[in-house]
Amino acid sequence: MDAHTAIDLMGFTPMEALVAATKSGGEIMGLGHKLGQIRKGYLTDLLLVDGNPLAELALLQDRARLLAIMKDGAFHKPPPPSLARRRREAA
Repeated sequence: MDAHTAIDLMGFTPMEALVAATKSGGEIMGLGHKLGQIRKGYLTDLLLVDGNPLAELALLQDRARLLAIMKDGAFHKPPPPSLARRRREAA
């Protein structure tokens, strides 16, 4: 079940749909001790999104809005250099 289906058919909020796809997904697979949370020792998959997926869940389907992708703790798509530069300038 994708996030839009969970929202449309199940009446989930965007946050509930994201938790169901991450934390609850790890628990359902019997891997709640390894998946679904950002914690030391967990397998880390992260998306850095240009925008707020809680306000606009469709952002997660727009490849151009996925600024960085981390799979198992390693970058599959590193953040653009301009983003790192902006972060340094803001510090």
